[in-house]
Amino acid sequence: MKKFYQILYIMILTVLISGCATTKQPILVDSNLPVINDIKTIYSSNSVGLEWTFVKNLEVRGFEIYRAELNSQMQFIARIDDRFATHFLDTNLKPNTTYKYMIKTFSDRAVSNVGTQISVTTTKGIDTVSFAKAIYGLPERVKIIWRPHSNLKVSSYLIERKNPESTKWSKIAEVEGRLSAEYIDKNVKSGQNYDYRILVKTLDGEISEPTQILSATTKELPLGATNLQATIDQPKKIILTWDSPENENFSHYQIYSSRSKFLPFRPLAKSDKNFYEDLINSNGATRYYKVTFVDMDGLESLAQDDGVMGQTLQAPPAPVLGEPLMSGDYIVLNWHTTGNPVDSFVIERSGGGNDKKIYDIKGTSYVDMDVVRGSEYKYRIYGIDKYGISSSGSNQMSIEF
Repeated sequence: MKKFYQILYIMILTVLISGCATTKQPILVDSNLPVINDIKTIYSSNSVGLEWTFVKNLEVRGFEIYRAELNSQMQFIARIDDRFATHFLDTNLKPNTTYKYMIKTFSDRAVSNVGTQISVTTTKGIDTVSFAKAIYGLPERVKIIWRPHSNLKVSSYLIERKNPESTKWSKIAEVEGRLSAEYIDKNVKSGQNYDYRILVKTLDGEISEPTQILSATTKELPLGATNLQATIDQPKKIILTWDSPENENFSHYQIYSSRSKFLPFRPLAKSDKNFYEDLINSNGATRYYKVTFVDMDGLESLAQDDGVMGQTLQAPPAPVLGEPLMSGDYIVLNWHTTGNPVDSFVIERSGGGNDKKIYDIKGTSYVDMDVVRGSEYKYRIYGIDKYGISSSGSNQMSIEF
């Protein structure tokens, strides 16, 4: 069993080693294979094309291409498995750089000797734009302008940006058309500085060096409203007031409200004055508010961290009706109140075949002389404050007269 595991270990190790062998393995050199001496070249700033004479030798299976920069060792870069091939295009090269090339033929068992090495220098890369500028202080955008390139090979412009919190450049847009001259970046934040650069791209994919860094800062958010206050003693409404910052670009104030400080604040109204009345047809209703400043460019200030609470006036508390007193020809009612003062009272009476309400009672007692012996009467009292807001009804009292 131990020997079995040793054999298994050797097999696994062999597989791992063979899987890691990714480099080109050396093979035999056959001096009888033809060598490539006649190599022609054509080149641009980032590509080199190679051409050689057709090889008639039937043992040749294809070609190996080698390349090196000046003063560097040759490196294998490509294998062409077709003896009829006579061309190869090497791409993604550096502009204005000298490269050396050589080509070997190969058969099923070997490669040829080294033939002629040729040198070629790529052309200078295309220049970037001659003028570019980033416009400063725009609201929630940065505008980049440049002078269109004079080279007719130019197909587009690559816009790269470096965010304030990053050290890396990122491509954010490709502006098509040689005669294009601007790009507006709207994916920015207010009051932030951004760096940009422009690269030129040609019809055959060549890309220039970038421009110098173009910097711009977006417009700051306006200052917000301060000293926001909300009333708690107004009938059926809440009045908001706040202090306004000085800003010649003022457009309006945006008012937000919520029924709870834990719920989202939603737009309520706009105002061009530093006060607002929120009409609410309810007593003792609570609301929370935030107010922002909006300028003529549509930039909105930050809102208050916490909403300000306001409340409509509470209804007066219900009166407390005492036990009625009976006399020979009338009934005497007495009650008392607590909390907010009231201006008057309303008595609600039923029974005796004559249900009615008695309004505008100023005191806290009342003598009901419109009564008939042998009847049952029920009374309830309501308090009315100076705004005409009624309390809920008092406790009900019944009396057999």
